[in-house]
Amino acid sequence: MIKYIILLFAVLANVGAQLSLRFGMRDYNINRNSKIFDTLFEMAKNWYIWQGLILYGIGFSLYLYILSKFEVSFIYPLLTALIFILLLVLSSLILNESITVKKIISIAVIILGIYIATL
Repeated sequence: MIKYIILLFAVLANVGAQLSLRFGMRDYNINRNSKIFDTLFEMAKNWYIWQGLILYGIGFSLYLYILSKFEVSFIYPLLTALIFILLLVLSSLILNESITVKKIISIAVIILGIYIATL
């Protein structure tokens, strides 16, 4: 049971990292004319980016534990799908990103694929 709880925390850490990084990067317009070192220095002062990096570190650590408890051919698709689905929903709610029919169909296909893979 504990391995499933840790799996949930790994998913939440990864999704939190993605949302934090996106939130931190929303004010930056990086293009080929950007001064890379000035941009990196500004980004290094952004709390949301640090928060995202910390959450990625936590998620990675939890993922290492998960790899010791599950077969990678089972857990990687499941973990990726859960992250994708949760990120789609939360990015819509928190960042006001759109949920399209194409995205909903993609989620349905992912769920069907996980179901078939675990039969």
